[in-house]
Amino acid sequence: MNFKPELLSPAGSLKVLKAAANTGADAVYFGLTSYNARNGAKNFTFEEAENGISYLRNRGKKSYITLNTLIKDIEIPEFVKEIKNIVKLSPDALIVQDLGVVNLIKQIAPDVEVHASTQMAVHNIEGVEFLYKNGIKRIVLARELSFEEIKFIKENTDCEIEIFIHGALCVCYSGQCYMSSFIGERSGNRGKCAQPCRLNYELLDKKGTLLSLKDMSAINFIDRIKNAKIDSLKIEGRLKNEYYVATVTDSYRRLLDGDKLNKEDIDLLYNIFSRGGYTDYFEDYKNKKMFCYNKNENPYNIYEKKAEEKYKNVISENLKCESLKIPLDFEINLYEDTYPSLRAYAEGKETFIEGKEILSEAKNAPATEEKIKDSLKKLNDTPFYANEIKVNLSQNVFIPVKAVNDLRREAVENLLKKENLIINEPVIKKGKREFKHSGYIVKANLQSQLTWADANSEVKYVIANYNLVLKNKDFLDKEKTVIMLPRIISKYETEKIVSRLKKLKDEGFKYGLVSNISHFEFLKDFKVIADTYLNITNSYSEDFLRENNVFMLGASCELNLKDIKTLCEDMPVFAMGYGYNEVMVTRNCIKKSVLNECVKGPIELIDRKGEKFKVDCREDCRNIILNSHPVVMSDKVYDMNASGIDYIMLSFYNENAQACQRIFDMYKNGRNDFEKFTRGHFYRGVL
Repeated sequence: MNFKPELLSPAGSLKVLKAAANTGADAVYFGLTSYNARNGAKNFTFEEAENGISYLRNRGKKSYITLNTLIKDIEIPEFVKEIKNIVKLSPDALIVQDLGVVNLIKQIAPDVEVHASTQMAVHNIEGVEFLYKNGIKRIVLARELSFEEIKFIKENTDCEIEIFIHGALCVCYSGQCYMSSFIGERSGNRGKCAQPCRLNYELLDKKGTLLSLKDMSAINFIDRIKNAKIDSLKIEGRLKNEYYVATVTDSYRRLLDGDKLNKEDIDLLYNIFSRGGYTDYFEDYKNKKMFCYNKNENPYNIYEKKAEEKYKNVISENLKCESLKIPLDFEINLYEDTYPSLRAYAEGKETFIEGKEILSEAKNAPATEEKIKDSLKKLNDTPFYANEIKVNLSQNVFIPVKAVNDLRREAVENLLKKENLIINEPVIKKGKREFKHSGYIVKANLQSQLTWADANSEVKYVIANYNLVLKNKDFLDKEKTVIMLPRIISKYETEKIVSRLKKLKDEGFKYGLVSNISHFEFLKDFKVIADTYLNITNSYSEDFLRENNVFMLGASCELNLKDIKTLCEDMPVFAMGYGYNEVMVTRNCIKKSVLNECVKGPIELIDRKGEKFKVDCREDCRNIILNSHPVVMSDKVYDMNASGIDYIMLSFYNENAQACQRIFDMYKNGRNDFEKFTRGHFYRGVL
């Protein structure tokens, strides 16, 4: 049998959901009015979600509900109610980002299927396998992967794999962007991204929308994707209208079914929404052609009218889509002086129904096989179609049509019931962290910083890159050194990293820093600390973390002091009290794309307000973008202590040893010598 991947379309409203279903989607993903990563879409009320799920199910299609934002402890009681209500709607899966939410869903509804959002930034086989072992059925891979990387992952896992094939691209790995959060207090991890990557910037003498990527298109890769047997192909666009979704869904449906798109089809597909052209990550992800330095200010145009003319009737039709429905087999028994009975079989499930009235001999209109089959075939508003029907009846038996219909309806209802649907009450955590006299952790970026921190007896742990640790392994204190891996690790770097980690383990190093899901797998032989970039924002992650060898966690940089006060009462917590937050991590080298060469060392990216962000390179020329000002809390240490923070992390970037000591003294003495700085989110928080 030819493999056909699932075509998964977006919906920001019930109208768009129906458009997706009627133009060929196998499944639709959508969010409710809160807790989803497209807060700006119209989204669904519970009543609309129920109608949408029913509409899809009755056409043999699936529904996935997005709960892919980070949740704070204060929101948990309302969030638990939301999960319970959503589970009762019986969607086919929930798409999540937050590790605490994964844990909550396991408690509340252990049988519900969970998919890992692209917001988890899963980009290698190690991350996939770790989540799969922890009960995640499907992974939505990071959009930055090449086709070969995707193919490698699919060939080496039993986990279902979902990839994006069309729509907007973020320049930063999803879930790792904090620029909107720090600039405008609107968090992309909370569904409220202000899209700073689409704004104008200056890099040396170059100006324009220097971070804005073109949209993705995979129309030239469909055969290769099908051959790789990727489970689900996802269209981005929950903020788009029904005509955009219809155009894109129909185009990919036809390609997946073996049809070709003509010039007019492609013209409509590429112009129904045009930010600055289309590209892909599948082969040449480091090409400057990925960027649209002068994007269209109005990406909608006359092509929307063309799409309306083409799809208006299709969108409004109440299509049955019989070919996508589930085959249902019947066997009915009709004999005088017995109760009628019906057995029904579908998708490995069976139900047996017995009528309420004993059948009698017909006086003038006996039942016939043809009439009985006609009644059993009436499955219009269900997800089934009548496949094999076996009718066993005596020659002169009578049964009312209504009685046959009642048997059919009850059988269908039984087959649609969720067997043993369990909805539990989770344990609600209401603890508060006690006042702590905070200790210190240092994150060292340079040799001089590492040497200074290792010699400082008041520093409890020193976090440093694995290469830097390996280079200095003979003098470092193994009881305080924490090994840091690159946040992003491609399959091409895995062998080197695994080899060097083994050397460090053999040398007696004990601790590692988990900054990405895949690091749990790489560091499984170490005791680990969860980094601030792992996006831990609630106490419900604690059980998950403990089960996976975590002994201390870093509070997300998007939490305020009040949020931290309620975070994981029984686990040591640290927060970054000094340093430049990494507000973006990109696979594409911004410097090389804009300047045609990767200029050595960090350079300044200047926004429209004159704020300067450092752009620097990491392994494989991946870029990090650092916030324009450092977080400084040296004169607010008491407030951090009052929030129960066990350790204040001083994250150094390019400071020399003297500067490190001077900053450390500021914290010890409670003074602040900086003229320009930020308090991060410690007081303001994020929306």
